[in-house]
Amino acid sequence: MKVTARYVGSVLLASVLVAWALLFDRLEPLLGAAVIFGWLLSVQFSFTQNLLAADRFLGLVSTVDSTVQTVGQTVSQTVFRDRATELPSDIVVSIERQSPIGASGASPEPVSVDALPATMSYTWTTSGTFTVPAPEVHLASLSGLVTETIVRGEESKVRVRPQLPRRLQIGAGGSRGVSAYGEHQSSTASGGTVPAELREYGPEEDAGKIEWNATARLGTPYVREFEGETDRETFLIVDQRSSLAVGAPGETMADYARHYGLLVAGKAAENGDPTRCSVLRDDSIESVSASAVAKQGYQSIEDLLSTSTRHTAGRRPQNESITAADARHRARQLVDDESRFSQTLRPFFERPEQYIERVSDRPLFETVRRGLGTATGGFTVIVTDDTDRVTLRESVSLAAQNDNHVLVALTPRSVFAPHDDPTTSQYERYVDFETFRRRIAGMERVEAITLTPGDTLSALTERGRRARENQRREVKQ
Repeated sequence: MKVTARYVGSVLLASVLVAWALLFDRLEPLLGAAVIFGWLLSVQFSFTQNLLAADRFLGLVSTVDSTVQTVGQTVSQTVFRDRATELPSDIVVSIERQSPIGASGASPEPVSVDALPATMSYTWTTSGTFTVPAPEVHLASLSGLVTETIVRGEESKVRVRPQLPRRLQIGAGGSRGVSAYGEHQSSTASGGTVPAELREYGPEEDAGKIEWNATARLGTPYVREFEGETDRETFLIVDQRSSLAVGAPGETMADYARHYGLLVAGKAAENGDPTRCSVLRDDSIESVSASAVAKQGYQSIEDLLSTSTRHTAGRRPQNESITAADARHRARQLVDDESRFSQTLRPFFERPEQYIERVSDRPLFETVRRGLGTATGGFTVIVTDDTDRVTLRESVSLAAQNDNHVLVALTPRSVFAPHDDPTTSQYERYVDFETFRRRIAGMERVEAITLTPGDTLSALTERGRRARENQRREVKQ
């Protein structure tokens, strides 16, 4: 029970009367003070009885129309009485609702019990899990001397997902019709299976089973068989660093990478695959795991991927490192050079562990190194861009060791940032990206796919084709 300013004023008035009676030895002020104190006590006693009755008979239910929503969409909270019992007439009852943390819009106005049901709408501009508080019942005496607030109903949890691109196209080499797990469902291990031996493709078989990477290497169509493997683990790495904040709002490389990561996580949950997920951010690497029997683990992965990352568009520093092969080649070149400069550099190229230490400072390589360890026969999905190609190539090479299979999903910067490099055309930069993607896909046990917006890639390749035709016409003329 809380007292109001009016109650405090009444107590002060009674105290003044008591002091007056004692100071001037008068009985009348003392009687006045006694009347005031008696009146206050009676109000408190009556309000306590009414409060107990209201607490016993006032039932409220609070519901939300959706517990899973997308950023920018509206969630409505409705409050209504679950029983029509009459409340005491000598108290004032109103319903107050608190705005959820992070929700936009004006604070809800108090409503009387007679005005129920009442609905209030909330909108969130960031993703995450938010709490819609239960309504509070504010009770006050008719005299306005005392009040009390009690909570009725239950709070609700609302999961707000980030806005995902609506035009995700998964492809390879400019082709479409690629599944979420690669070129063809059968060419990449899915839940409970791992790739086994290769065999020649038969004319009676479905063309969708062709292993295209092996076919390109061997010159004739081949099919890869799969074997059951119930404990195969999926390791999902999704890059959400500032270099991927390129593109229109809601259509950035980071948005497409997150979207694809959610698709992979959903497929892993559907298959019951034990899954680990690491999200690379500018200042941290966040990881969660899900076992085949813990559904809440997959929810944790989805929550991690759905967490908004606020950053401005940028570019990671271009990789100035060298590959392991380059390091060995340069070490041989320095053997016969006795200059002071060569003597200073030689130790850095001769000891491979120092090279590994330098590269492992990069988050992607470090995540792969720590996440896989000595694991064998697993399935790693890396979702990133092509900004730091050297580190990406070394990370994929490391991930494919110990008979592990790797799927690399790339957001080509040339598609999302058409004016990034004014010295070359967008199509030329895309051709350069595609050459890099094919090199990644040519690695053993590795598949590389492209994530792009809708028909953007088709339009880009068509413009490139027309530009080549125009160039040929100009040469002929």
